[in-house]
Amino acid sequence: MSNIKDQLKNQLIKAHEATLKETQKFLEHSLEFNNWAMETNRKYMQLEQSLWHREWKVSYLEKKLKAIDPKIKLYEEDIHYEKKK
Repeated sequence: MSNIKDQLKNQLIKAHEATLKETQKFLEHSLEFNNWAMETNRKYMQLEQSLWHREWKVSYLEKKLKAIDPKIKLYEEDIHYEKKK
């Protein structure tokens, strides 16, 4: 009887160990995914900020050029539109 209890106990311990190993693998995988997501988000935010600054610079320069010459044609579309009239 004691032998059967020991066998069941050993099987239970092995099952717990296997479950712990699988849980550890899952946690490691989750951490890797989280790190990837954070890095991707960081890169996206840098690009977003860079784009915002470029758009701001263009807008600033457009305003300055318009202040110097209100009739200035800044873009090709403006020139082509003017030719069609």
